[in-house]
Amino acid sequence: ITPYITTTIISLKGILYPGTLCSPETFQVLDSFEARSDDVILATYPKNGDYC
Repeated sequence: ITPYITTTIISLKGILYPGTLCSPETFQVLDSFEARSDDVILATYPKNGDYC
């Protein structure tokens, strides 16, 4: 038996997002998101490679 993955693709404003990482509900919440002046945003690259 060969496993296969079915991935849902979400399109928003012409940009495609993988459904495994994002959901339509996530984008609905982001539409009403308002950042405050004291918010801190952490951004990083995803880790990849072998886990030893």
